[in-house]
Amino acid sequence: MTAEIAILNRVGVALAADSAVTVGRTAGKIWTSADKLFQLSEVDPVAVMVYGNAEHIGIPWETIIKCYRQVHGRESRSHLSDHANQFFAFIKSNRELFPEERAHIFAAKLAATMWLTFRDQMREVLDHQAEEKNGLDETDVTTIYDERVCRLLRALRAQPYVDDFGVSDRAKARTQYAEALDSMYFSKIFGDLPLSKRAKRGLMHAAVLVLLRHFFGPAKCGVVIAGFGAKDYLPALQGYEVESMALDRPRRILRETAEITGDNSATVVPFAQQEMVHAFMNGIDPKLGQFVRTSTRKMFTEAFALLLDLAATKAPSLSSQLEQLKPEVTGLVDALDRDLDAQQEAFWGPVVSNIATLPKDELAAMAEAFVNLTKFRRRVTVERETVGGPIDVAVVTKGDGFVWVRRKHYFDAGLNPRFMAKYRKESTQ
Repeated sequence: MTAEIAILNRVGVALAADSAVTVGRTAGKIWTSADKLFQLSEVDPVAVMVYGNAEHIGIPWETIIKCYRQVHGRESRSHLSDHANQFFAFIKSNRELFPEERAHIFAAKLAATMWLTFRDQMREVLDHQAEEKNGLDETDVTTIYDERVCRLLRALRAQPYVDDFGVSDRAKARTQYAEALDSMYFSKIFGDLPLSKRAKRGLMHAAVLVLLRHFFGPAKCGVVIAGFGAKDYLPALQGYEVESMALDRPRRILRETAEITGDNSATVVPFAQQEMVHAFMNGIDPKLGQFVRTSTRKMFTEAFALLLDLAATKAPSLSSQLEQLKPEVTGLVDALDRDLDAQQEAFWGPVVSNIATLPKDELAAMAEAFVNLTKFRRRVTVERETVGGPIDVAVVTKGDGFVWVRRKHYFDAGLNPRFMAKYRKESTQ
């Protein structure tokens, strides 16, 4: 896990990222020296941050970004979105970094992840049904699977396609992946379960749908691109979720956009572990705020229901009159929600107004402070310290370009004069 943030105003964008990286799904091991913030272009002021999985189909994001910079780093682009599109086009077209065979293996793994999740859910369903019916025979299991596979397909079809994919890709994906999925994973996952032909076809179709639609597994990662294109005079940001590749294209979704305009003078965009940023901006922890809203609504609803029950017993005529007040009670609770929203806006509004006027150094200091806040929270609680290590901070402006404010090194610059000389030479070319 990680904590990252981007703070934008009319001057530029400040980016900050911690250095913690966890190993394994249970975060059994945590290192605090990972690089997550990079310069993307050498001619336009553009930065990129990554979070989540440190690799894309087996290649570290650091390697991908630096290889991209070697090839396209000196190419100017009109707008930030052009830089983002070029970056993902590089991933799509680079067969040396991403061989077709490896891309197919990771695509099959993603589909198999969905199957594993579905199988585990079905075990719980079958156990529950067996308890209710005092046991299940093969026919019962087959019927339940048929029904649940239909539900799965409906749920997947309700999801939109990932970026750059559409209906025309379904037949191609079926041709390319169905046989490999069947031979590599199907029998291992579902074993000797008494599945009907209909259920087997449905599960295979679901695996293909997963590759084309909004479905992300444990290997997903975030890619945040921020800064200015050559014709951009105010900063912008685009945040993507990325996982695996299908049909030789990266599976990505544009999850977050931010743009400074005449009407929007500042914005704060947290990524990965965001709760401390939201708590600071809104004046209340998101989970606590949701609990207050939910419990208040429940209290009003249940108290009114008790009153109706009492009136029905003691004064039936009064009960019918009270029943007509239900919409008003619901309206009162809705009004409380709106009041809370207004109070939160009044809390964060002055902060955002102040951010709009921050100079570059204060913008960087604020970004670092937000990440440090999450880091401190993890440190003083019993939770794993999944945010930690040095905090890298950079500011991207139209005039100065990409500037490091705080940056860790895994080596001593004094012991590596040749590297530093080469770095300085490249940065001035």
